[in-house]
Amino acid sequence: MSTDALLDEVRARRTFAIISHPDAGKTTNTENMPLLRCQTPLLIGAVFLFSIIIIEFVAILILNNGILVYTLDDAYIHMALAENIHNWHYGVNATEFSAASSSILWPLIIALFPSFEYFPLLINIFFSTIIFYIFYQIVDRSFIINHPRIRVVITTLVLLLFIGATNIVGLIFLGMEHSLQILLVTIIAYGLMQLVEENKLQWWLIFSIIVAPLVRYDCLAVSCAAIAYLCMQRFFKPAIIAMFFIVLTLGSFSLFLWHLDLGLLPTSILAKSAVINTAGQFQSILANVKESFTHWEGLRLIGIAIALIIYFFNQKNRHQYQLAGITILAILLHLIVGQYGWYNRYDVYIWTFSLLMGTYFIGRYISLFPEWYYQPKHLIKSSFVAFLVFFSSAHYFSGLLKLPIAANNIYEQQYQMHRFVVDYYQKPVAVNDLGWTAYKNSGYVLDLWGLASLTALKHRKNHDDKEWMNILTQSKNVQMAILYDEWFSILPKNWIKVAVMHLSKTRVTPASDKVVFYALNNNARQEVLIKLHDFQKTLPTGVVMDFTQVVVD
Repeated sequence: MSTDALLDEVRARRTFAIISHPDAGKTTNTENMPLLRCQTPLLIGAVFLFSIIIIEFVAILILNNGILVYTLDDAYIHMALAENIHNWHYGVNATEFSAASSSILWPLIIALFPSFEYFPLLINIFFSTIIFYIFYQIVDRSFIINHPRIRVVITTLVLLLFIGATNIVGLIFLGMEHSLQILLVTIIAYGLMQLVEENKLQWWLIFSIIVAPLVRYDCLAVSCAAIAYLCMQRFFKPAIIAMFFIVLTLGSFSLFLWHLDLGLLPTSILAKSAVINTAGQFQSILANVKESFTHWEGLRLIGIAIALIIYFFNQKNRHQYQLAGITILAILLHLIVGQYGWYNRYDVYIWTFSLLMGTYFIGRYISLFPEWYYQPKHLIKSSFVAFLVFFSSAHYFSGLLKLPIAANNIYEQQYQMHRFVVDYYQKPVAVNDLGWTAYKNSGYVLDLWGLASLTALKHRKNHDDKEWMNILTQSKNVQMAILYDEWFSILPKNWIKVAVMHLSKTRVTPASDKVVFYALNNNARQEVLIKLHDFQKTLPTGVVMDFTQVVVD
């Protein structure tokens, strides 16, 4: 059977095959039974998804004395920026402009309720619920199974696998924009599948293609690939409209940053991406591609790209091999510019897109073989593919076990830093981990790592003499710093180490298990010491403030 003929049969089977199955006659209500069974995977998957969310949420509250804390401090950078956006100012500090967020839209969204710390959690749960429902639609579209019971079992197992393999629960508790990013990428994948089968271009597909890069710049890989597919299908007008609005919105934001004297891109992107920071020099691109071979996440993308290339050259249907081709293109774009890791969030968008497309292609292939689920060789092949997906996503599953500890790390470190600065020190401070220290803090916070300070970023990237730190802190009237020692090879000699604060549990998400408190001159040393001694009495059980190397006068 050709793929074109299969697509026609797909529509017919989806409507009539289950109802006409012999098992359907065993009930007095043959019309309602198939519908109920079709919904069973959705119900089981939803119960599984929300059960995990509730368990993780309760565990976080128990470990953090009833306080919701997200698993990365970066979430609070967005929330600090959102606070000031709510007051019509773009910057982490109310007294200066800065572009510390790598997302254009996310701070604007949470600026609706900037002081409500549960808001990112609630909308991420909402986004993940929609993601799960679209997963169900994709699985239902991909696998054509006549037998009702087997259909329920296979669909349920694939859905449960998707929940873990795409990290949608872990992303919820980041408190960042990644759940929305995955939602848009999933919508794009589903829209392209619908375009292949029904030759119907939906408005929400174009909308998602345009909005995705505004949530995270990384999504340009998927949006550009989707636009290329629209051109292949001769939907030139929608493709041009999508590209026009992408260029218009991203360009307008760059002009906005330029007007604020912040450059053309967010400082956070310049700080983290070598390719962007070097304006796309060939050496940096080559280094980024080479780095893909050193990360498990990169290797699995390369693996799925190779599988798609094989599918591409063995596929005779024009729509199918073009869809495989643009999926390969999206992966290649990520290999060239994208990043990996950092608590399972940087590459998850392209992995999800590739996984959904791969699932669709596998479904199209095995559906060529009627009753394939009764044929051992096809069942073995399918089981092997499912095992590969599970194995390659094992770090997402293990991440769920560590998730409450990750949130507790931020509670014991960055949240305690915030408490000290806001409730005890109450003066300007310098840090290299910006989020919680700046959120809900009316005082000035100097970011020595450079996400919220273009000046600090330039000095650090240029490996300037350590004196730039003295000059910058003095210009901002900063007399205390809280840093990760290992992030800076050399610190000014006049800075005095006052205390070291240690985590009580295994480190999961912070860059270090200890932070060092510095007085930047002798005059500030005594004040910092006294306030730290008062503060240490309020630390959570197990968190240690080490003064062994200093003496209180």
